[in-house]
Amino acid sequence: MTGMDWQPILSEELLPLAWGAIKAAAGEVRSCISSTHSPAQLCEFALLFGYLSRTDTEEWGDLAIQCLDAAAEQASAQSSWRGLYGTLWRIGWTFHHLGGVLSEDEMPTQTEASAKQDSIASIDEALVAGLQSGEWHGECGLIHGLVGIGVYFLERLPRPLAVRGIQLVVDHLEEQSEDSWGGITWCTPPARLCDEHPESQGPGCYDLGVAYGVPGIIQFLGEVVAARVEAWKAHRLFEGAIQWMLAQEHSSHAPAHFGSSFVPGERVIDSPLGWHHGDLGIGAVLLHIADRFDRQDWRQVARTLLDDCITRPQGREKMHSDASLYSGALGVAHIYNRVYHASQVVAYKEAANTWYAGALPLKDPAEHVTNPAGNSDAGFHLHSSMFSGSVGIALALLAAVTRFEPRWDRLLLLS
Repeated sequence: MTGMDWQPILSEELLPLAWGAIKAAAGEVRSCISSTHSPAQLCEFALLFGYLSRTDTEEWGDLAIQCLDAAAEQASAQSSWRGLYGTLWRIGWTFHHLGGVLSEDEMPTQTEASAKQDSIASIDEALVAGLQSGEWHGECGLIHGLVGIGVYFLERLPRPLAVRGIQLVVDHLEEQSEDSWGGITWCTPPARLCDEHPESQGPGCYDLGVAYGVPGIIQFLGEVVAARVEAWKAHRLFEGAIQWMLAQEHSSHAPAHFGSSFVPGERVIDSPLGWHHGDLGIGAVLLHIADRFDRQDWRQVARTLLDDCITRPQGREKMHSDASLYSGALGVAHIYNRVYHASQVVAYKEAANTWYAGALPLKDPAEHVTNPAGNSDAGFHLHSSMFSGSVGIALALLAAVTRFEPRWDRLLLLS
């Protein structure tokens, strides 16, 4: 998203609570680090420590490097990454991203970065080899699928292997796509459905969440088009997917504009309020791509969704029970923080503060998180992960109290 330079937005009376929660969350993460954590988990820890190092003591930077070293050691001992691409791209993304965050200077330009010795080229090679090995049988979305790999390769541009990786991701997305409602979409087959979609036990569903579904695919394709990689094919999929998604908006009298998913022949279930599914995530994605391509029609839809979520009563109970980025209060707060910086709409700043204030009185925010359904075997750790625990809590609060832009939210497809 374009917009104003990053500024702290948290109200003055909340600052002591926020810094206390940041230090508590970071301390909890630090205390639980052990050799039992996976490389992906260690990279999440490193991401938090890296961002803390820009605002606090150098000790956090040292901890970030220690976590990266431990992750690299574990990863190098892995005999095969086949079937573990969701873990591999997260490791590679974090190594590349923190190379700039941990620097004394601003993050290097893509040209400068590509000129340096590349210590994670083997990850590029492994992912490209996996994508070239034949038909894709995995998921398409961000968390476990093609879009996640694509996000990694976007971070790695303009390297030739990154360009090739993006081309392959777009090829697989095209192969998995289907024409529907005058547009283009992707179906999640029953075998790949997680517990978040109990409504679909038949032909599968069409997910309307950023985390697993079509909105996340749209955001990725928009970035591919903007980067001028595989432009014609990506643009066709991008435009078709937006057309399909907008056709899924239901009655304006319903609490939510979009359901969590579309299941042929089934009643639409209103989406919860959060990053992971429905109106709020879709609004953030649409605002980003509207700014990217200067589309006033998309911007108007985005503003309607974001504005209506401010006054929507459904879902506000989680403000005092779930602090997570994935489905909770700080995910909502961070989205409004991000869209405020993109649009300079004061109502979004006020909404962000409302949700920060709701989360901060929790005695221990890490105790009030929701583990994403279906991720028990995916490297998530309930009390320390980015999506559902202390890492995400601290990162979201840091974004509210510092001047350092939270570029980590590219992992959430928010920038």
